Amino acid sequence: MAGIPTAFKIHIVLSFVFWMVFPFTRLVHVISVPLAYLRRAPIPYRSRVRFRSEP
Repeated sequence: MAGIPTAFKIHIVLSFVFWMVFPFTRLVHVISVPLAYLRRAPIPYRSRVRFRSEP
């Protein structure tokens, strides 16, 4: 490691830090791809206006 440029050493250290911190961030959700979401049925939405009672 003595002959490696400083910029590359910093790059290696930052990548190690990233992989140590990664499980504790929201970025971990990138790993869980919601494939079931793509195949599910659409949710029927109804207007609330029809269900309101008139005073």
